Amino acid sequence: MKVDITKASYEGKVFSFGDAFLTVRPYPQSRADVTIKGGAIILSGASARDMFIYCLTKWDNVIGADDLPLKLTEDVKKKIYDFKLISIVDEKGETVALSDFVIRTARELTEEIASDTKN
Repeated sequence: MKVDITKASYEGKVFSFGDAFLTVRPYPQSRADVTIKGGAIILSGASARDMFIYCLTKWDNVIGADDLPLKLTEDVKKKIYDFKLISIVDEKGETVALSDFVIRTARELTEEIASDTKN
């Protein structure tokens, strides 16, 4: 059996989110706390928040109410996640919360690594 682990990386990639740039890393299976119900994967609110906090490692061009760059701390991440404080309207005209974008992107990165290492 042959496997290529060179594509498996915990490093993040930069993505545009409105005027901001977010560094998002994949979410490793070893951190996942999931339940399977009716064939669907269910994340508890705390698990999804942990995923968001872990996966969003850096941001640029995010400004606070004081017009200064907002420092990305764990407390800020919790508030962003809990209250969906930042959102944009995407190219399809749909509102996308930053927390949803990060979680979806992290999952896509993880799936991309899994499929790349299988081929």
